[in-house]
Amino acid sequence: MRIGGFFYSNSDPVIPKWPAWACAFDSLDIAVAKVMFDPKDVLPGVGRRIRKLFSRSDPEFGRAVVSMGDIAEYHVRSGTDDQQILRILQECGFAIVEHLRYATGRTTALRFFNERLRLLESFKIIAHRGLS
Repeated sequence: MRIGGFFYSNSDPVIPKWPAWACAFDSLDIAVAKVMFDPKDVLPGVGRRIRKLFSRSDPEFGRAVVSMGDIAEYHVRSGTDDQQILRILQECGFAIVEHLRYATGRTTALRFFNERLRLLESFKIIAHRGLS
């Protein structure tokens, strides 16, 4: 390993405490945001969801893949263990500059509710490995 360096992670999802409730809230969040910000994609989006329900599992990925987003955003649904990342960084000599968990939501109203419910959370980590 080289001396010095930074680690920066932002907007990464946390593993939810209540996965079923988080999934339901995420679906509601997506639907409300689609209607408000991208109404032309509401019906095509419903079509993609239906296609995914009836798609066979892709042998390479072990799950249904309808679009490139299904590959790129797969781990967003399951979340990431930020505490494990912090431990690994510290074991590698990084000093944690900032670690923050925050409620997410695509619209102001759902973000307001989620700030109280904490069903969907993301995290931010900034770490630095100095010369010592």
